[in-house]
Amino acid sequence: QNLFQEWFGSPHIAIWLTAFLFSVIHLQYHAVLPRFVLGTLIGYVYVNSGNLRSAMLLHFFYNSTLVLLTFFIQHGGLDASWEEVGAERLMLVVMSVLVLALLLLRRIPMIGT
Repeated sequence: QNLFQEWFGSPHIAIWLTAFLFSVIHLQYHAVLPRFVLGTLIGYVYVNSGNLRSAMLLHFFYNSTLVLLTFFIQHGGLDASWEEVGAERLMLVVMSVLVLALLLLRRIPMIGT
């Protein structure tokens, strides 16, 4: 992202290009759009926070949420109908959790910053 910003002189172009690469490099083309949105969000978090830790924590919260949802669905803790809501609704839930995590992160001072 920093290299794209250096090349194009615009943080917005750098974020959108990096988000595109982030989504495509996962090689799950049925989920390119949700990952593109996530990549864009992570890119803006990185630019606005000025540190990579915030972006890494956001990615961690996203992955952790998906792992927990999958675990609970597979072990009967959540109704299997969650799998039937479709990617759009599940992404709405996950993005809501991410927004909540971002709000919480703004309240917690980063170690070493």
